[in-house]
Amino acid sequence: MPTLRKWIVCVNHFILMLTNLIGSCMVADMDDIFPDRLRSEMSRRGVTCVQLARSLRVHTNTISNWRWGKAEPSTRQVWLALAWQLDCEVGWLMGEDQYEGVW
Repeated sequence: MPTLRKWIVCVNHFILMLTNLIGSCMVADMDDIFPDRLRSEMSRRGVTCVQLARSLRVHTNTISNWRWGKAEPSTRQVWLALAWQLDCEVGWLMGEDQYEGVW
């Protein structure tokens, strides 16, 4: 049977691991910029995943993957079409604050 001291060490280790996990989830990552901006623009313009997918001729799962940061547009043409559909700058959508000269 484990002693009280072993239980305390185990609990402290668990708390440390949990704290590290929560801390890493709360740090804003550069990879989150595109999905956040995409969701924001879609919401602001009232565009659904289905509407955007049809206009870009991609599957709705593709749009969903972009929205949740699982993937990004793979070609320049898709980035340009996406920005055009959402009426925003490509560079801004990609996460650039200074987007002049991105392409």
